[in-house]
Amino acid sequence: MRQVTDSVHETIFLSELESELIATPYFYRLHDIYQSSTVYMTFPSNRTKRYEHSLGTMELASSMLFQQFLMPARKQEMNYLKN
Repeated sequence: MRQVTDSVHETIFLSELESELIATPYFYRLHDIYQSSTVYMTFPSNRTKRYEHSLGTMELASSMLFQQFLMPARKQEMNYLKN
């Protein structure tokens, strides 16, 4: 299991599939693209790259997916609340 340090999410643990995904040239090219285009020229502190943003998004999506599969009892609670 690989880990990456992020300024927002702190330590992000990557699965084998996620590690393979971020090792592709398509994902790696995100290092050179700013998330907010040229806004960093006006606000120098806004230097978030698409790579960092994509890692955070992948972390949140993974967390939601694993929560859905690891907490089946939660589904029963939700069904109870709907009735």
